[in-house]
Amino acid sequence: MSEEVTLEVVNLATGISVITEPISLCTTHQYALNPGQYALKTTYKGQVQERNTTVREGEVTKEEFFFKEVGPTGKVAFEGVVSAQEKEGENVTVTVTKPDETTESVVAITKADLTYSVTYENVSGDYKAVARIEADAFYDPAQSTEVAFSIGKLPRTITLTVKPA
Repeated sequence: MSEEVTLEVVNLATGISVITEPISLCTTHQYALNPGQYALKTTYKGQVQERNTTVREGEVTKEEFFFKEVGPTGKVAFEGVVSAQEKEGENVTVTVTKPDETTESVVAITKADLTYSVTYENVSGDYKAVARIEADAFYDPAQSTEVAFSIGKLPRTITLTVKPA
């Protein structure tokens, strides 16, 4: 079952909302827009992502929004792919913005198949993360789209026993 995301697209020249609708998470949606500047806003479970984009005549504009929700374990796995690398073993730095707006970083190492992964653990709350790879001898630096995610509180139980006194 897919979760609902709200999408709003506003034409910046006119200030008119041209799209306001619920869309499904983990699906691709395509819209025909006239050339111009647009403000995009997506909302999922209180997480809001906003950005501006330009639609040019005869070109396809692709925008991706990533929302992530994880279970109550307090631990997440960051995974990704770099488009190219000089050699395996390059550092990918994942910078995490914590609920209090401070940041911390974890480092993943690229593999021969261009993938990387690293785990991160912290307390419950709403987080954002972005991955970066520095320039090497052949390629420019690159940065991922920011991803919002939540870490839930850990579950607990309590028992009560009644015994004769």
